[in-house]
Amino acid sequence: MLEKAEPVLDSAQPVRDPVAIVYSVSHDIWHSDNAAAFVEKRLLWHALRHLHVQPDFLREEEIEGGRLKDYKLLFLADACLTRASSAKIDQWVRDGGVLYMSAGAATRDEFYQPCVPPFAEDVWSADAAARLKIESHTYNERTDLPTLRPLTTVRVHLPGAQESFELPVLGGMLPLKAEGIEPIARFADSSPAGAMMNYGRGKVIALGFLPMLAYGQGAGFKPITLEEKWPEPPRRLLRFALDVGRVTPIAQCDHPVVETSLLSGRAGSILLLANYTYHPIQSLVIDLRLDHPVRRAVSTEGVKAQLERTQTGVRLRLPLQWTDAVVLEN
Repeated sequence: MLEKAEPVLDSAQPVRDPVAIVYSVSHDIWHSDNAAAFVEKRLLWHALRHLHVQPDFLREEEIEGGRLKDYKLLFLADACLTRASSAKIDQWVRDGGVLYMSAGAATRDEFYQPCVPPFAEDVWSADAAARLKIESHTYNERTDLPTLRPLTTVRVHLPGAQESFELPVLGGMLPLKAEGIEPIARFADSSPAGAMMNYGRGKVIALGFLPMLAYGQGAGFKPITLEEKWPEPPRRLLRFALDVGRVTPIAQCDHPVVETSLLSGRAGSILLLANYTYHPIQSLVIDLRLDHPVRRAVSTEGVKAQLERTQTGVRLRLPLQWTDAVVLEN
């Protein structure tokens, strides 16, 4: 596959969606013995890829350097965050960005001092750092995560949704302020577990739990075999955030849990596909938003790839067993 794709792949670069995940080195320094936020970020990455989003990780110094201007939606799971990057995030949300936070995010600064930035003051209490409950485990999908007992449960009812859904609360929890919010989720004791707040021209989505740990546990990983089945409900939270942020993936297909990665360069574009459903798909449909014409689509697996133009780019149809690299010739 690589040999057939090399003429295009050689000069191609990943095409990113306007979505980023904060990777805080400050959090690394102070939480090297607790893996909850690390695994939450990793599983968040997987869940976004399962929704066909191509996100970036942003370090604090990149945020401080002005990189947020390139993004519509920002995910934050780390408790510790430099005050300088918090200030940049604050202004970015005020200017129209959408921030998604999970339990304990942005409750301490780079010196581990309790610090709730202005963008979080409507959802976290001033003593949020002290109220945050975190359990210490490895949260490994193939060892302890499948059998962890939940701290409690949470019921989520997203705005506009007809049905609610329940998730186990794993790893950590932090109740939200009870006053001035309309909860989109509640813990088993009915305390607020999630809310969406207006902040300037932007929005803050705050969750007092770690939904991606529930995503990993619900997948039912086995120790040495590929049998996991990623559950749909936790992805609804991310889909909700994407809709609020008005993010449409640049390479989107009609099957969840199939990763779509678009790379472009001077010789054309290439679409990398990975099927993590572990079941062959007879007809996969992928919509690509492109600003340049495509003359032909060639599957390096040798299957027939049908190509049709759309108002925003092209649509591909092809069978997918496990992986493929589809060359899009200019």
